[in-house]
Amino acid sequence: MKYKIVSLLIFFFSVGCTQHNLQNESSSLIYYKSIDLNVKELKIELQEDLFKGLDEDIAFAKKETYLKLKEWSNQKFRVLGNKNKAILKVIGPEMILKKKKEKLILKKILLYNEKIYLITTKVLLSFIMSEGNSKKIEISSRIDLSLKDNMSLNNREIVIQKTIEKLISAIDLEINKMLEKNEFIELVIKK
Repeated sequence: MKYKIVSLLIFFFSVGCTQHNLQNESSSLIYYKSIDLNVKELKIELQEDLFKGLDEDIAFAKKETYLKLKEWSNQKFRVLGNKNKAILKVIGPEMILKKKKEKLILKKILLYNEKIYLITTKVLLSFIMSEGNSKKIEISSRIDLSLKDNMSLNNREIVIQKTIEKLISAIDLEINKMLEKNEFIELVIKK
């Protein structure tokens, strides 16, 4: 009888104590439709920010935004022309604390803080024509990022990455719209 109880307890503990691996959903690369530019040269300038001395969440979010913007800019544009020049300048990311909320649920049992940050970035795409005139596109993008103290580190990173992907998708969509306008028709090679 003791043998059955002990083996039953071991069985319940072994079934109940399984390890669940969490996969980072944002590990897959996001594909952005590339644009063929009728330029001889494309210079990409990313404002590299120092991430030291910042709050851990802010440092991670700024660094992740910087890396994702760099990846996006390298994937987005292809140089196929033999004249003209383009400069893509990415300013940011900037991050400020917008709100701080304290939630008190069931007295002092579940107390947590929520911080809402505002992430902003600016993208400038300048074309310098071989004739000497220039055309510019300026896009400012912003998004709110909400983090709670009671989130696990993995969940925080996932929320930050998904928010950054939304920010970059909005920039990507706006760049696509702007480059479809008639004033940029000679600078984009249609596929």
